[in-house]
Amino acid sequence: RERERFCGCMFACLWFPSVHPHSVQAFDTRDMTTVLSSFPRLSYTNQRMYFDLTPDCHFLVTGNRDGTVSVFDTWAALTQGGAVEPLLKFAAHEDSVHGISLHPHAPLLATAAGQRKFDVDPEYRDDSRADDAGEAECDSPSAGQDNSLKIWSCSRPESDAASAQ
Repeated sequence: RERERFCGCMFACLWFPSVHPHSVQAFDTRDMTTVLSSFPRLSYTNQRMYFDLTPDCHFLVTGNRDGTVSVFDTWAALTQGGAVEPLLKFAAHEDSVHGISLHPHAPLLATAAGQRKFDVDPEYRDDSRADDAGEAECDSPSAGQDNSLKIWSCSRPESDAASAQ
């Protein structure tokens, strides 16, 4: 099971990965009965799906089963409440992105992908349990298999940094 994360920046929040619904949820530690905000992700798997927060808790980064990475603006979401859409979503791997970690001081993001895939005889395959995320296609060994670790730069390009000043 993925571990909870506590961040006491804007609110005293407990960040909790939820299986149903598939999201990372933020709870106010003063009232744990109410979800402050919900950050959706594709996590239809028995594998651990990690997430990370920037040190100031401004951004939440999580991997998805479809190989994408989602970045959420937590400050905006916590003031608006409810479910929010990602600020940024990009294709990172050809397989499920289950490991994700932000460097605490440098603008670097590490993502890890891959999952065990089994070749199931079509005669015995139960596609009736396939969901909207394409579960039957994703579990097939013929689907993209990417067991890798990637390091991403999160810094602003030089041309954008100069124009922002």
